[in-house]
Amino acid sequence: MEYRLDKTEIECVKQVEDMVEKGECYVEADLNDDERDNALNVSPEKRAAILETMESMGLLAEVRHSDRLRYFAFKITSKAVQVAREIEEKQKDKNEPEDIVEQLKRTAKGNRAIAWALIIFVVLTALVTFINQLLELLKKIGIALG
Repeated sequence: MEYRLDKTEIECVKQVEDMVEKGECYVEADLNDDERDNALNVSPEKRAAILETMESMGLLAEVRHSDRLRYFAFKITSKAVQVAREIEEKQKDKNEPEDIVEQLKRTAKGNRAIAWALIIFVVLTALVTFINQLLELLKKIGIALG
């Protein structure tokens, strides 16, 4: 199932992956320590909504809530790491230059004049190459003048 995450949610998923890599698979907020409470680098206004999205995606399990704080404690699942890796891979693919053949295909599909120009160019190139090779062959066997 494909999910569409905004920038803040993506950063939170990456942060969760970093926590797992450090061996922190269970997160429990400390209501007396704002630093620890904000281990995910999420604003308090967005924290519950983002964690709820992550829970619905299966990235969090064993969720506990308190009177003062939703998502007081939760376990980070292995799926969170997989989703973070998929996000990194997609971002890497976006940064890679597009294949020139794919660029030509897309351009040709969008503009018939360019498509016909490409076809004519390829046909003329093939024709000129064929004529050149034929003349070379005729020279070698001594039939052609020159």
